[in-house]
Amino acid sequence: MNREALTSAKRIVIKIGSSSLTGAAGSELDPNSVAKIVDFAYSLKKRGADVVLVSSGAIAAGLAPLGLKVRPKDLATQQAAASVGQGLLIAQYHEKFSSHGVISSQVLLTTEDIVRRSHYQNAQQTLTKLLSLGLFRLSMKMTPLEPKKLDLVTTIALPPWLPFLSMLIY
Repeated sequence: MNREALTSAKRIVIKIGSSSLTGAAGSELDPNSVAKIVDFAYSLKKRGADVVLVSSGAIAAGLAPLGLKVRPKDLATQQAAASVGQGLLIAQYHEKFSSHGVISSQVLLTTEDIVRRSHYQNAQQTLTKLLSLGLFRLSMKMTPLEPKKLDLVTTIALPPWLPFLSMLIY
């Protein structure tokens, strides 16, 4: 995609990986990194684009509070870290967006929300309404208690979903 296409796009989906949200050690949220991401997203919104952030980072955000130095390998500890980190991550996003006078929202999408028609339609209606209300949308790619999503929607598997996420909210 060239710069002109990006600057004239009406809807922009931004995928944020854990490494973009954490400090050098990768085991805690870096408020300055979150602020830079939000500032950039807000600049796009100010010029008239609908902006959807697809964010990883719940596990990484939960490591430091749990006293963990590295990402756990077992699913139970990953889910524990994600359950702690999810609230911390959305709080950071909310705080940073609020500094711009913008309300942010969080939507947790599951595999079922994409493959089951009734779930898809409900998700589409909700996402469309959020954008029509002028809210920033934050889609988190996993929830702590759905193990399949830890495997299915990894950072590697997410790019094919990005067009879907954009289409979902038309």
